[in-house]
Amino acid sequence: MQSILANTCTHVDAASAKTKAPAGWCSDFLLAAMPEVPVLMQAGTVRLRCIIVDDNPEFLRAARALLETEQISVVAAVSTGAQAVRSCFELQPDVALVDVDLGAENGFDVARDLADLGGRRTPQVIVISASPATEFGELIDASPAASFLSKPDLSAAAIDEILARASHSCCGSS
Repeated sequence: MQSILANTCTHVDAASAKTKAPAGWCSDFLLAAMPEVPVLMQAGTVRLRCIIVDDNPEFLRAARALLETEQISVVAAVSTGAQAVRSCFELQPDVALVDVDLGAENGFDVARDLADLGGRRTPQVIVISASPATEFGELIDASPAASFLSKPDLSAAAIDEILARASHSCCGSS
């Protein structure tokens, strides 16, 4: 399945007829049509802006390297909830990957904090962990996070799939 975030927006499907999109129109169209999947146009490509929140510096380095090679722009890699809130408020990333276990902090609490940034555009939050989702069941369901992603499964494609599912569920599609 081709990624919605990988599209370059040279074509737009309108009433089953593909048409050329006017220059500069694509990002405005996508933001208006699908504000839950914001995009950043860079040199003709769509790049997702991401923040990673994890208290493990080795994971932060590895995840940043992986995602950046897969064309996701990691705008911040931080280790605390306060840093995450500040970075999201200032940088307005499209997505925040938040570790469930941040040492003394709870990633689900951080996810709730990121869901309310005082009038600023909030990122889609994906909670992550090396542990399986079954260990967090109801906590995941009760959180404002778009989904859970296991750290071993982290990839741009996995993030894109989660954001596409969140887009469809919030817009009433199946």
